[in-house]
Amino acid sequence: MGTFFFDLPSAEERKAIWNIYLTKWNRTADLPDDEGWTGAEIKECAQKAWRLKMSLKESAGYIVPVSRSAADQIESLRRQASGRFVSASQPGVFTADSVQTVIGAGRRAFRDTK
Repeated sequence: MGTFFFDLPSAEERKAIWNIYLTKWNRTADLPDDEGWTGAEIKECAQKAWRLKMSLKESAGYIVPVSRSAADQIESLRRQASGRFVSASQPGVFTADSVQTVIGAGRRAFRDTK
């Protein structure tokens, strides 16, 4: 079947993950800015909001996304996987070309593929 590479979830994938955990913990509200978040971070945010009876946006203040805290390691994994593994999100082989990279404190950069 191949070896799959799971990158950070897309906006559409994050929305589906939010729906799972909002239903599980009976939460409703405006979603926080979740750019670069993993599924585990979404789960933690929803669970913490439920547990501490706070809004999702308040709970998000306690989340440091791995895309920010380990940006270099994520980029390294992407380079290692590029052209070698099957993409878990799209048909075909994963390529790091045109992948949006989250850098530092929420700044975003786009890799030039030329």
